[in-house]
Amino acid sequence: MSNYILLEIEGKHLESAYSVYIIEVNNKENNKESKYYYIGQTGDSQYITARSPLRRLMGHLTDVKSSTQNQIFKYFAKELLKNRKDANEPYSGEEKQKIESFFVKSTIKMYSFPLKEFSYNANKKDHHEKRKQVVEFEKQVIKLFKESGKILMNKNMPSNVNDTIQFVEEYNEIKRLFNL
Repeated sequence: MSNYILLEIEGKHLESAYSVYIIEVNNKENNKESKYYYIGQTGDSQYITARSPLRRLMGHLTDVKSSTQNQIFKYFAKELLKNRKDANEPYSGEEKQKIESFFVKSTIKMYSFPLKEFSYNANKKDHHEKRKQVVEFEKQVIKLFKESGKILMNKNMPSNVNDTIQFVEEYNEIKRLFNL
């Protein structure tokens, strides 16, 4: 038996694009299987950037308390550390170990749906227009998952969602992949 872990990253996992992505955490503990979903999008509201799928996934799993990118880690911290005394304190080693143990007993999948090409030379107007379209699609996908009764890790649920689907092919593929 080999004593190493091979993590193979394809180049497309590092390609920036305006995308909607779905992260699925499938946990198998105590002979029970639980699936959790996070729906997100790439395209920053302040800077001209749209991070790659791998960079977004890494951001979501970081244990840095002050990070604003790690909503998945924070979701499980809140779920697993319910009796935490001071929510503003950095996570202790024991707390990080508890969350890591949960992840070790899980499989994490990320489905990324590139919707618009990204260019580092884009102007702000073009960036904001593409981002606006992707954000609207993200809301539509969140609504689809929420209405299906799946466990969502998203902190914010959209209230005003446009019913006109712009990215029909991707929407139908998401419905097919997740039995929605």
